[in-house]
Amino acid sequence: MCPPKVIGIDLGESYSRVGVFRNKTFQIITDGQGRSAIPNYVEFPSHGAPVVGFEAKDQALSNPKKTIYDSR
Repeated sequence: MCPPKVIGIDLGESYSRVGVFRNKTFQIITDGQGRSAIPNYVEFPSHGAPVVGFEAKDQALSNPKKTIYDSR
């Protein structure tokens, strides 16, 4: 019998984190640069797939009308 899979999501106002419970330990997921707190930004470029996180935050000034970053 497989152990249950558990994921935890911290949806903060500005940044979010995700962690998983596996092998009897809780592990925070990081991005390719080792960062665990990811900005809550989504950019919808004119062409291609949506961009999220740090890359979307970096593009927010150049594409403000197609970037979501604050839901208050």
